[in-house]
Amino acid sequence: MIRVIFFLIGIILILLASYLWKKGDPKVPFWEVLTDFVFDIMSIQLFNLFSSRTWAVLLWLIGFAILIVVVTAQINS
Repeated sequence: MIRVIFFLIGIILILLASYLWKKGDPKVPFWEVLTDFVFDIMSIQLFNLFSSRTWAVLLWLIGFAILIVVVTAQINS
């Protein structure tokens, strides 16, 4: 039951990220946002994390990580 809940949370995060990505600036490519996000986290510049595309990348990373963990746990059990 807990795996189903985590699976649904992962799906919801990915869908929310897709919505935020569409809402953001269409001129900015994915890889630029991803590298800016990684460099902002590494240099602890958290005030730069307020664009919708940056939040979309963060939610995608969290959502896919949750899905990978849930699927791996399901396969191993």
